[in-house]
Amino acid sequence: NGSSVDNFVIYNNKLYFTTNGPQLWKLDIDTNGDEVVEKVLDFPNLDGDTWTGVFETVVYKDQLYAAIGTLSKGTLLWKFDNSLQSLSPVKPSYGSASDPVSFTTSSTRELYVHNNLLFFIVNDGVNGTEPWITDGTESGTKLLKNINPSLSSLATYQVVFNNKLYFTASDGQFDNYLWKTDGTTGGTVKEDNFSLVKNKLAVTAMTIMNNTTYFIASSLCN
Repeated sequence: NGSSVDNFVIYNNKLYFTTNGPQLWKLDIDTNGDEVVEKVLDFPNLDGDTWTGVFETVVYKDQLYAAIGTLSKGTLLWKFDNSLQSLSPVKPSYGSASDPVSFTTSSTRELYVHNNLLFFIVNDGVNGTEPWITDGTESGTKLLKNINPSLSSLATYQVVFNNKLYFTASDGQFDNYLWKTDGTTGGTVKEDNFSLVKNKLAVTAMTIMNNTTYFIASSLCN
């Protein structure tokens, strides 16, 4: 059977990736200059629960984090210890015991480090799919802003520009509208410095080149 290789990340000057199982592997260079691939971790048993997959990895505060799914709890944000031999959820549940989770994996960029915070997208079973932040602790893991109180904003992180993290979100009035955040609720606002509202544009992709932000957008109406 073939194995799916994904979630490449540089950690402690080594290339790590995940495979089906799930398993954590690393690619290193030995003293002879040869590439060496080594399995680091078979994800541990979960007392009857079943791993459903690893969806993304990121390094934050010199530790490895991952969005990992289990059958009973959905997909949570997990943190590896320094040895990479064990891991634990940063916040064991985002919602109630009857509706514990749902970490969305449909967006392009789920885990994003900026301003000493780790940003991610999650459905907590109460507020829908919205942007969240964490400082790596359970108490410091919280909803950043409920952008669409009626449904879900389906936020997607895009780029950092002028020390703000830009993302797209649907607030119930405009779909895929451009927002920016400094990591605080009050500092999470719509980007109104150009004529997005006037032209009713939905942003679908962004990039930065030569200190200028470029984006692809489509009209929300005829």
